[in-house]
Amino acid sequence: MTSADGKPPSTPDDIRVGLAHLVAFRQRHRGIDSRLREVAKVLNDAVGAFAKWFEQNRGPLEQFLETARAFEQIRPEAERKLSIARAMGYDHLLEIDWGHGLVLMFAIDEDDTEALESLLEEALGSEPFIEELLEILRHSELPDAQRIQLIAGVGAVRERKYEVAVPLLLIALEGLIWLHARDRNLVARTKGGKMTFTEAAGEKRAGDNAHSVDALFDLVGVDDTFRRYLVRNVYGSEGNPYRHGNAETGWRYRALATLVALVSWLDLRAGSTGTALLAHAFRVSDPDR
Repeated sequence: MTSADGKPPSTPDDIRVGLAHLVAFRQRHRGIDSRLREVAKVLNDAVGAFAKWFEQNRGPLEQFLETARAFEQIRPEAERKLSIARAMGYDHLLEIDWGHGLVLMFAIDEDDTEALESLLEEALGSEPFIEELLEILRHSELPDAQRIQLIAGVGAVRERKYEVAVPLLLIALEGLIWLHARDRNLVARTKGGKMTFTEAAGEKRAGDNAHSVDALFDLVGVDDTFRRYLVRNVYGSEGNPYRHGNAETGWRYRALATLVALVSWLDLRAGSTGTALLAHAFRVSDPDR
């Protein structure tokens, strides 16, 4: 206890003044001791509850930490694979769901499509999904010619006759995109048989020839990731030999890549996220899901 000037109290008056100040402080802050005890009890209960929860969940938590440590070790390779996937237009595939997307990402290789083909064939070529897809096509309101071609193309995938499947799927899907754009009055056919952009396609394009299906993608609701996939893996320069009929190899990959595009287009036209039916293909082919 000190006096007002900071010196130790030396008289009874000083002590009485100090005690008076203490009494006044306790009166002003009456109940502070009990509140502090309540706070301490809450904190103690919270720590106890966390300790109990941690013990009950020790196994899963340790597994999670081990997984996190393992992922940290493979992160550089995962980042490299993701960069390759984006460059090759595969980020559309990675959107299906986290688990299957991660598996697909590690299957992607710049020089060899074998692993990716196997995963796509296992999912999109599985009997349950093929039958579901055929049912969707049979009961769809697609133009007759394209619906018949697509049903035949999917049937060829079922039989693993990829050389037959590619032209049926590729040409019919391209036809669907052109006809959809025409039905929305985005393009019109000239007397010479060419497609030209209408005013509905925008002032800058109106009257110009629509030289390829690639030019329609942004007009018909195809987002950036799906567009990159279509250009890189279906209808861009890589797909030209198959569109023009002079390809000699790569039929399995091209058929499965085009089937991915067809399923995604059906998703898009159904108003879903664009990968719902694609994700379903992987789930129905995976007995653990």
